Amino acid sequence: FGFEVLPAIGWFYRNAVICPEVNNHGLTVLKALQRSGYQRIYVRRTLTKRYERQMESLGWLTTMGNKGWLIDECAAFLRETPNVPYDVMIAELRSYVRDERNRMSGSPHDDCVMSLALAVQAKKYAIKERVDTAGDPSKIRGSFGWWTKQLEHKKKGAVRGIRPLV
Repeated sequence: FGFEVLPAIGWFYRNAVICPEVNNHGLTVLKALQRSGYQRIYVRRTLTKRYERQMESLGWLTTMGNKGWLIDECAAFLRETPNVPYDVMIAELRSYVRDERNRMSGSPHDDCVMSLALAVQAKKYAIKERVDTAGDPSKIRGSFGWWTKQLEHKKKGAVRGIRPLV
């Protein structure tokens, strides 16, 4: 999944930022993404107490301290979003609660809610490219025209394997 599927989806969406959660099994996904050569992985910045400087790590680490903030940011995003077209997501959002100990969870699952919350965070840090519509669309890396041109070159034997340039 992390070695073949996620990089293909990322390349399909013009080198999208992928934000894996690095708790538990997510660390395996992160390592597979790195082995695949995919480079647009979410980077979190934290201050270290030991050296009092900023440290960069890949992926999102969900803790008791930042989960409330993560969900609050997601709620703010949803207030500004006109609709959520995915029925499973809507069902999970409706069942997501905060208990008396201030812990949050969904019933029975919260995978869609957490993936949406992580996407909201990754969106903040994604680099937005300016697209020149007057130019040749096949020159915009990752666009449909660009991929078509890559496939045409492959048919002619000019390119061995398709892999987006970074």
